[in-house]
Amino acid sequence: MVDTPTPDTDAIDAYFALCLRTRLDGSHLPPWDVRLNGDLARRRAAFQGIALVLASEEGLPDDWPEEVELAIREEARLQALWEPSHRNAVADAIEALHTAEIEALAMKGTALAYSVYSDPAIRRRGDTDLLVETTDRKRVRSALEGAGFALREKLVLQEAWSRKSRDGFVHEIDLHWRINASPAVSGAWEADHPRSRSRPLPSLSPSARGLSPTDSFIQTCINRRAHRGFGYLVGEEKIEGGDRLIWALDLHLLAQDFEASDWRQLIETANVVGAGEIVASGMNFAQRSLATDFPDEVRNALAHSGRMSDYFAAPSTAQRLAMDVAASRSMSAIAALLSGHLFPPRSFFTERDPGAARGSLAWLRARRLLDAGVRMLLGRRR
Repeated sequence: MVDTPTPDTDAIDAYFALCLRTRLDGSHLPPWDVRLNGDLARRRAAFQGIALVLASEEGLPDDWPEEVELAIREEARLQALWEPSHRNAVADAIEALHTAEIEALAMKGTALAYSVYSDPAIRRRGDTDLLVETTDRKRVRSALEGAGFALREKLVLQEAWSRKSRDGFVHEIDLHWRINASPAVSGAWEADHPRSRSRPLPSLSPSARGLSPTDSFIQTCINRRAHRGFGYLVGEEKIEGGDRLIWALDLHLLAQDFEASDWRQLIETANVVGAGEIVASGMNFAQRSLATDFPDEVRNALAHSGRMSDYFAAPSTAQRLAMDVAASRSMSAIAALLSGHLFPPRSFFTERDPGAARGSLAWLRARRLLDAGVRMLLGRRR
C-alpha cells in the first residue's frame, strides 16, 4: 500500500508538529482537533517517529482518540525496550571491527542518538548505518560474523546484516562501503570527506566513532531529500514524501549546539560537495515545523546548485544512473552497478511498493524490465 500525502495528512502533520514544539518548550500538549481522522493520525504518528517524545512522563491528553493513544504508547514502550538491546548488538559489531583494525563510522540515526539526544531511545530508527571504507571486505564480514551477525542481503555499495538477540529483537546493520548508496552522491561528498571530522561516541561503545555534528546535519538534509523523491517504508506501508518530524528534531537539536565555527564548517562543506540547496531546504523544513532559529547569513551563504543537488533534481532514473556510472571508480564498479540496476534484490521492490512485492524474484525482475520496455516504446511513439 502506498500512502500519498493529502490535505488530511497535512493537517495531522501540522498538529503533531505543534505537539512536538510544545514538548520542546516544556508546555502541555494542545487539545485534540476533532476534525482529524484517528486511524490516519495513528499511521502518521508511526511515520513521524516521535512517539517517545510525545509519550513523556507527563503523559498524553485524555481527549486523544484511543487508537492514537494506544499506538503511540506501544511504540514508545517498544523503543525503550529496543534501544539497550540494539546498543549491545551494535557495540559488539563495532568492537569486533576495531579488534580487526577496521575503522567504522556510525551515521544517521545512531550517530545522532548517541550525540545530541539526552536519551538515545528517543531517536526512533530501525537499524544502524555503519560506514566501513576498505577493499578487504572478507575481513569485515568475518568480524561481523564473529559478533553474531549474518549477511542478509548484498547491494552494490552496501550490505544488510542482522542478529537476533535473546530478548527476541532482530537487530539490523546497514553496512556502507561508501558514504551513500549512489556513487554520484558519494563522489560529491568525498570532495570534503567527513572521515577527518569524526567524533568519539563513548556512550555507544569504547571504540565507536560517528560523523561530526555538521556532517550529521548535512547527511540528515540529504536523507530527507532522497526520501522526498523515493518515499519511506513504515512496516508494510510505503509513504510518499520526506518530511518526517524526527528529521526536523535532529536538525533542531544539532543547531542548538552550533557555534560560529560550526556554521562556518557547515557552509564550507555543503558548498564544496554541492549540497547547499539541499541543506537550505532542510533548514526551511525545520523552521517551518519547529520554529528552529537559523542564522540568516548561513542560509544566504549556501550555494543554490551543485553536483549533489543536480543528482536529486534529475528527472529520470536513467539520468541518475548515467551520473552514477560516470562517478564509478572502475569498470568492475560500473558492471556491478548496472547488474544491480537490471537485477535488483527483493528489497528494491518491497521499498517501492510492499503490497506488490509478492511472488518470485525472477518474475518481479522480468515484470520491471517489461514495464521499462513498454515505457520506452510509448515514449518513442509520442
